[in-house]
Amino acid sequence: MSRENYATQYLTLLEKPDFWRLFIDGVRQSNGAQILDQFPQQELGYSEAQLGHLRWVQREPHSLVFLKNAAKALFTQYINDHISLDLFKKIHSMAYPYKDHLRLTGDYLFSDEPRYFTIPTEIAEHATVLAQKISTTYQVNPPWKITISKNLSDLEALWTRDTIGMMFPKLQAEYEQNLSSAKTSDQKISVIIEFLQTIEYIHPAHDGNNRVVCLLLNLALMQNDLMPTILFEPLGFETQNVAQMLNSVKKGQISFERFQKNLLPFDEAIPNEEIKQNLADTFGTYKIKPLLEGNVDYEQAKKYINHLTQYVSNAKKHDPLDSVVTRYSPTMQYI
Repeated sequence: MSRENYATQYLTLLEKPDFWRLFIDGVRQSNGAQILDQFPQQELGYSEAQLGHLRWVQREPHSLVFLKNAAKALFTQYINDHISLDLFKKIHSMAYPYKDHLRLTGDYLFSDEPRYFTIPTEIAEHATVLAQKISTTYQVNPPWKITISKNLSDLEALWTRDTIGMMFPKLQAEYEQNLSSAKTSDQKISVIIEFLQTIEYIHPAHDGNNRVVCLLLNLALMQNDLMPTILFEPLGFETQNVAQMLNSVKKGQISFERFQKNLLPFDEAIPNEEIKQNLADTFGTYKIKPLLEGNVDYEQAKKYINHLTQYVSNAKKHDPLDSVVTRYSPTMQYI
């Protein structure tokens, strides 16, 4: 199938009431609705999905709408564009404009300030090898530094804005060359993953990198006449090696196909009606129209935060599906 046909399928799903499932990972779909790439230590990880949902609403109003608009532009206006730093910035500005309410300008998001995130130590070797390869190939300083510890390793993105601007075209050219020599679908997907994972590790922006990379993943798949994917865990770009991500993408392609048929991409996904009922059961009189309908009263949601905080404190529950919170340092600071 051609890129245009795959794009049409994706854009059709964007108009469905369950379009949020294109952006929200399967781990959270199995327990409610939350947006991808959250900060676990601030959001209580993936635990208590309904609570996390409203905390997300308070902190990032209209985020889902922005992602939807970015996807529409990417798969129509930019469907034939090369994946460049300029395209990354364009999509980032559409998917992440609400940073303005935090008084962070576009210049700040793409500044030379240090950018940090944490990866599992078991992936640190993979990231180190990738950094050395880039450094040796292009005779430049490594794009990131990794501080290894027992379970978690801290990664600091080192490249400045000027260096990223200089090196990105070279990385892009290498990606396109490797893609042209790839023969099988698996080889093509692996090349795509390594390129996008490199972008994620470089961390061009202070925030929102993973959301943009996940959108660009589906662009790259479509451009190579490959089915789009719905990743069960988009944070895999930070926590998995290429072989593991290849498996994740292929499973996600099955999920995309399944989503078209019944609007539930994963076996564990909870239907909208059940999520709505969960919200009503959880909050009692503290009811709110779910984000699933795209009409959340954000001002009303803010009034619930104290209630939610108390609820979490009393419940003292830990979601057994929480596979990410244990991978993040509780002292890790995010911008």
